[in-house]
Amino acid sequence: MMNRVKNKSGLKRLVQIATTKKGIVILAVIFLVISALASFLPYISIYYIASEILASFAKTVELNTDQIFKLAWVLIIGSAINILAYFVALCLLHKAAFETIYKLKKDVLKHFTELPIGFGIKMGSGNIRKIIDEDIGNTEDFLAHQFPDLVYTVTSCLITLVILILVDWRYGAVCLVIIGLAVYILGLSFKTDSAKIHMQEVFKANAEMNNLAVEYVRGISVLKLFNTTLATFEKFYNVIKEYTKSAIKYTLKLEKTMSTYTVLVHNIYIFILPIIICVGRNTNNYYAFVSKTVFYIVVAPSITITMLKVVHLISKTYQIQYGIQNMDMILEEQRIKSLSNSKEVITSYDVEFKNVTFCYDKAKKTQALENVNFTAKCNKITAIVGASGSGKTTIAHLIPRFYDVNEGQIMIGGVDIRNIEPNQLMSLVGFVFQDSYLFKRSIRDNIGMGCEDATDEDIILAAKKAYCHDFIANLPQGYNTIIGSENVHLSGGEKQRIAIARAILQNPPIIILDEATAFNDAENEYLIQKSFEELLSNKTVIMIAHRLNTIKKADQIIVMDRGKIAEVGSHDELINNKGNYYSMWETYSQAQLWRIGGENIG
Repeated sequence: MMNRVKNKSGLKRLVQIATTKKGIVILAVIFLVISALASFLPYISIYYIASEILASFAKTVELNTDQIFKLAWVLIIGSAINILAYFVALCLLHKAAFETIYKLKKDVLKHFTELPIGFGIKMGSGNIRKIIDEDIGNTEDFLAHQFPDLVYTVTSCLITLVILILVDWRYGAVCLVIIGLAVYILGLSFKTDSAKIHMQEVFKANAEMNNLAVEYVRGISVLKLFNTTLATFEKFYNVIKEYTKSAIKYTLKLEKTMSTYTVLVHNIYIFILPIIICVGRNTNNYYAFVSKTVFYIVVAPSITITMLKVVHLISKTYQIQYGIQNMDMILEEQRIKSLSNSKEVITSYDVEFKNVTFCYDKAKKTQALENVNFTAKCNKITAIVGASGSGKTTIAHLIPRFYDVNEGQIMIGGVDIRNIEPNQLMSLVGFVFQDSYLFKRSIRDNIGMGCEDATDEDIILAAKKAYCHDFIANLPQGYNTIIGSENVHLSGGEKQRIAIARAILQNPPIIILDEATAFNDAENEYLIQKSFEELLSNKTVIMIAHRLNTIKKADQIIVMDRGKIAEVGSHDELINNKGNYYSMWETYSQAQLWRIGGENIG
């Protein structure tokens, strides 16, 4: 991974990233300085050409055309060097930028694959995608565009100041004082902690607003269908208001300093006028006086454009720094590691929770699970039920170490899962979720995901066992059909059966079903239940369900209530206990009998 000094942040971090390709960057900076120096040759040439012309009129001497032609060549050569040197610098920095961004993305993605899956769940796919695509992408923009502009602009400012002082130190001193004062005032805008906090709030709100905008656009058809308004999309609406509030607060924070800065840099010539008057009253050489006065009135205000460009670049740099902080947040996250360096030999696949306590946010100290104890036996089905937020899905996420427990142990075959190498652990556990995610690749690739050695025959056999071969064979390209292309859109039940085929092909000894049959129609549910017979054979099965009729035959039902186990037993045992499960079953049974019109099914 890219060497990184801990705790470096802000501009130092950007410079650190920029100098990972140190040789190329230094060479590019040299060419940028040459380009900036050469860019002044045309202006100097024009100044001396104008001086020659003025001298010929003032002294009534013949115009020195040879000198003017020499100066014209200096103008042309200076322009050519300026363009060529800047072009070479951009080529070098683009090379450095592309190589750096490739390495950054590679390092971040590699590190991300070694993090607990729960980190990705907590961050959300939208935020992760923004960091990888946009925030790291902005690094390329900085190296290839902002960085050369910054070097070129700062160099131009310094050269301009040197020229202003060399032509006439009196005028130059005034320019230097005014520009120094303007820069000092500008620095006050960005140096204070409150200004930095406000800026961070604006960037954060803007990022959140962009993420939710995508979500809003994706759901626009539903909003229109139900004739709803933007205000009903409450989270997005609130983020827009928060961004507006933070942007106004930040703008008002900079109101006085930026106004003063702008007034100073835009009106340098006003401060030069008193000096012009004093010098003019006491000069004996009006030719030199007029020549220098015209030079300063023309050149001094031109530094305004350069100075304002610096402000824009500084603002852009702060925005990129915020993105780099997001990238570093991923890089600084602790990898998931096994406590043992040796590969554990797992001889049985019982899953045991021993005094497990876990909370998602330690700061809030709200326990998602508290002192949970149970054993899911091999070749048995353990069902977990309970109200939303009772801890069902948390149990499913802890088994493959999406998160690590705060207290207690989770054992597979008597081995603490923290002592099992992460890749080995993932090979032991298979999942079928309520919302099965399929990649925009061929159905063959989606079924064979995680089984690189699987043959076509293996994939087709798994599809047949999952009862999805028939509909796959009727697709335009069969198993080579790309999901989402050629107007190929699968139903939820069809996606679910492809996910089951994937799990059948992987054949892990432990299967976790998280609401796997929820919201399917009767035909799909029947086929999914049939495919389960193949999938769940000789496995340790942990099934999370809301539809209680799907778990009546479970060997063990665990009833969760507010992160604790309320009851454990078979369906009949729990019904006879007349506890939490009995109340849930009664409510569920009544719901199944309900029909539109107020009449119950007799």
